[in-house]
Amino acid sequence: METSFLSPTEYSQALGELDDLRTELRTLGRIADEGKAGEVGARAANARAAIRQTGARVIASLVGDDRLDGSSRLNAVISALDDIDKESLREPSQGTAQAAGFAPLRLMLDGASARFDAFRSSLPSEPAEDL
Repeated sequence: METSFLSPTEYSQALGELDDLRTELRTLGRIADEGKAGEVGARAANARAAIRQTGARVIASLVGDDRLDGSSRLNAVISALDDIDKESLREPSQGTAQAAGFAPLRLMLDGASARFDAFRSSLPSEPAEDL
């Protein structure tokens, strides 16, 4: 993880990037409902990398409990996206039709989105002051 603090402007931009990634995660649910597990897996993998990178930059600008809580929540999001990536590889071979919104991949995406929302809402609106 980077050890340099972001400026308030850079921090705000990074939070905006996280908000864009939240939108991407929500879009994946619709794609999963269309039965496009391969596309969901590929896009979830890309989102995971971006969330890991941007999240780490944001967390590096925090101190104390904010940093610890942010790291824990970020790891939970990354773990959920790892599981989605694995499930997307299995789902096409299952060959069973699922009702929209109830397929395992969709349920996992909903859980990952909830974890992401918890991570994002826990982040302060301003970075810690560079000590």
